[in-house]
Amino acid sequence: MILCRIGKASAVFQRLKPIWEATTISIKTKLRLFNSIVIPTAIYAAETWKTSARIVQRLKVFQQQCLQQIMRVSHRDRITNDEVHCRTDTRPLRDVVTERRLRFAGHVLRLPPNRHAKKYHPVEANSWQETTRATASHLPSHFHRGPPSYRHFMGQSRNHRGRSSPLDKSCRPMRLRRRRN
Repeated sequence: MILCRIGKASAVFQRLKPIWEATTISIKTKLRLFNSIVIPTAIYAAETWKTSARIVQRLKVFQQQCLQQIMRVSHRDRITNDEVHCRTDTRPLRDVVTERRLRFAGHVLRLPPNRHAKKYHPVEANSWQETTRATASHLPSHFHRGPPSYRHFMGQSRNHRGRSSPLDKSCRPMRLRRRRN
């Protein structure tokens, strides 16, 4: 499933190659195109994916390769992934998928009990619930707020301890470091 989505997004990215290589188009415009065309293609229906470290790594690699090509950054420049995200003002796809999954979980939990989505197969539901719980455990504290049914679903008590968000870090200016010949 994930390989299919990344393959389709990669094909879309390659079709837009003349835009990424154009010097007359600003980086801001290129990033807007990337975020509005390529990213939705890559993470279509990501709310239902069972995430693993391998899937997260593939999403991360795909996004970094695309952003580095747009920014014309080579691996020889020794620029970290965090610096690329900071300079392009983007978030890792892992965070975007997590946000979408939790939003979808909230919609499902607010449905009336007699709806078809609430009548689930126990094996499929358990794997989806486990994935959602594991995803939510790594989020900053402001994501954990919600109705009591949501907190119960996530296995939380009312006295939740907050965590600092990795997105709160301020961006450092990007420096190019070339390797010596």
